[in-house]
Amino acid sequence: MITSELQQNTGRFLMNTYTRLPISLVRGNGCLVYDAEGREYLDCLAGIAVNILGHAQPDLVETITRQARQLIH
Repeated sequence: MITSELQQNTGRFLMNTYTRLPISLVRGNGCLVYDAEGREYLDCLAGIAVNILGHAQPDLVETITRQARQLIH
């Protein structure tokens, strides 16, 4: 899906809490994020503090996966 297609649905499914950037991020790795067209960006917002440890950190992914196999709240 390209950015224009993703942005068409934001009004239907997302609250307008924050101003939306004119890009659609689809994945991250460490401090880098990537848009739907494959461009790379340095994540200076860190997901507004919820991704302070970076994106897709192997130790964190493993810990979350292990816990999810037992109980999710």
